[in-house]
Amino acid sequence: EILTFSNWSDACQHAAWYFAQEAENAAKGGHWKVVLMMADRAFDCHTNARPKGRGDVRQGGSEWSEQLCDLLGTRADALLHLGQYKRALVDACAAVHFVAAFDWSKARTRGITACLNLGVEEPQAKLLIEDMAKRSDRDFPGV
Repeated sequence: EILTFSNWSDACQHAAWYFAQEAENAAKGGHWKVVLMMADRAFDCHTNARPKGRGDVRQGGSEWSEQLCDLLGTRADALLHLGQYKRALVDACAAVHFVAAFDWSKARTRGITACLNLGVEEPQAKLLIEDMAKRSDRDFPGV
């Protein structure tokens, strides 16, 4: 099947969606290295689709943020299963600020799990993730 798109952003958005779906499918089978690879590709496409992030004035900014949160949550999940707890925590902390502070996301759970694996007490881990959720995208210039 050949798909055509009217602009680069739409092509990148579709590619991001495709790779994110492949990552989710690989996660169902427990193929964590494949999940990480597909999630990385989806992340690259997703950030190319809207390089200014939420600062992009085009329609669909809130959906873009939610999708990026889910994507980083999937990547954090793969990193947890691969024993890369520090990287998982960084992804989870970056992910939770893309959605409203009161919204639940799998990234919150993955961040707390990463903290617990790094030896942090659960109340402190929850406090860290709550603090990250309150930050703005200007606090994460690399994402």
